[in-house]
Amino acid sequence: MEDMKSIPEARMWEYRMFWYFAYAYFQNEHFFNAFIGKLKAFLSKLEDHRYKKNWEHIELKNPIFIIGSHRSGTTILQQLLSLHSKIATPRTYSDMFDMFPILSKKYARPFIRSRMRRRIDNIIAGFDSPQEAQGLIFRYFDKQKALYNPATLDDLKNYMRKLLYLEHKTRFLWKTPYLSIQVPEVFVLFPDAKFIYLHRDPINCIDSKLKFIQIWQEIAKSPSFLYSYLVGKHEDFELGGAGYFMERLYRTVNLRYLSPDPLAITSDQLDWVERALRDLNELCSSNKPCFLSYSDLITDPSTSLKQLFGFLHLPDESEEIMSRLEELGMPLSMSESKINYIPDEKLPEIKGLCLKRMRQFLSGVDWKNWQVIGSIPVSVST
Repeated sequence: MEDMKSIPEARMWEYRMFWYFAYAYFQNEHFFNAFIGKLKAFLSKLEDHRYKKNWEHIELKNPIFIIGSHRSGTTILQQLLSLHSKIATPRTYSDMFDMFPILSKKYARPFIRSRMRRRIDNIIAGFDSPQEAQGLIFRYFDKQKALYNPATLDDLKNYMRKLLYLEHKTRFLWKTPYLSIQVPEVFVLFPDAKFIYLHRDPINCIDSKLKFIQIWQEIAKSPSFLYSYLVGKHEDFELGGAGYFMERLYRTVNLRYLSPDPLAITSDQLDWVERALRDLNELCSSNKPCFLSYSDLITDPSTSLKQLFGFLHLPDESEEIMSRLEELGMPLSMSESKINYIPDEKLPEIKGLCLKRMRQFLSGVDWKNWQVIGSIPVSVST
């Protein structure tokens, strides 16, 4: 087993994130996990007692939800929108300690000092960096898997209010790919929500997913000896609607290194796209969604942001945001990467499947009821 002292700083950061990811989603029936669950509940009550008067009056108006499958560019979009003066979003400290984000911002900084680029996409991550806070969403929609810390609707809404209070903002932004298969449920909870569907070429998403799994398996090679005992599970399990990609990641978290099937990844990717487009299209009569092209966002971010802020009814701060990108190290000048992880012998079949199904999906969308930013892919829409 690799000694902790020999792990470089960058590796140590990944190591801690692997621990957190494992604990946030999977908890064995163990006294340690039960203790942590009770500690979270206690700190949450302590925080509410001390600070509730500061945030309980805050209204949740038109929350913003970024909808898109894993590896579709949702992280970049979240980072961009988080720079707006009116938009609050989950950050690393409030993701790791989602039951008591106010206390965590005040006291947890010494424990999250590292700030470095993520290996998977070169995005800089640190204490205040935008994050998904997927654990809270997961524990709400999949309560049966949250043994010690299930989330309630009040937990979700109070979390949003707390972050609006912490950042002194008026609109809340949630980016979690998992919500792509929960659109109707989210709409019931927030009928005045604004939905942004981010479209990226599915071939690039599939290639990025295969890369992600490979990197995650490398990170998982050196867990602490306590990891398996306190957190990791070794048995097989079913994930229901979470999808093939997430299943392979979760099996990696449980130290089962299974090579992914590129065709299964493709089918999974297309299923998520189909479901998101269908559900958003059905909401058009009561809530106009936005279709945003990832390639247009990358090549012409100023124009895309300007139109996006118009859709969100927010002041146009595209110029200010573009001038601040260098501080975040945002790689917006990049083009779509080459296909490196899809096997050559599988690529023609995967391209054919994507072309066929995406034509079908996009032809079924009633575009006159959408706000379209950028171009709908001609190769699949005609």
